[in-house]
Amino acid sequence: MATIENAFRISLYEIQRYAAVHGGRGIVVRCGEKMALVDLMPELMTVKSAGKTWSVPIVKYQCREGLVRSLMVKPCAHEGNCTALYLAAGELQCRQCAGLIHRSNSGHEKQRIEAKRCKLLQRLGLKPWQIPESRPARMWRRTYLAILNELAGLAR
Repeated sequence: MATIENAFRISLYEIQRYAAVHGGRGIVVRCGEKMALVDLMPELMTVKSAGKTWSVPIVKYQCREGLVRSLMVKPCAHEGNCTALYLAAGELQCRQCAGLIHRSNSGHEKQRIEAKRCKLLQRLGLKPWQIPESRPARMWRRTYLAILNELAGLAR
């Protein structure tokens, strides 16, 4: 399984923001050595990479307070629409088809628990081997107690 953080990601919202600021339709997306050319139109996005071309329909929906959002139609059989697609194995795929997971979900359960414990201790300004003695300055008591409760839950 590969991690999402290392994948070639094509995000609809990022491309729309870039097109709104810089204008133009031809947008070059790079990830390391790989690159793709994205042509964004109101109801269609065309992606060209490594000699292949994909056309992805864009659907609009109305969310709360009258705002209109856009989503890409997944090019696979998975249900629903998405805001990001990934170039993996020479194909434009959704997260599930590409077999991508978040880094925090990789590894064995003990490794994930230890990583979370270290992250919580870091929020308290401590090293992984230190024990919290008192609430750090400028931290809300409620936040401090929530972190301690979460640390106690991890110890079980």
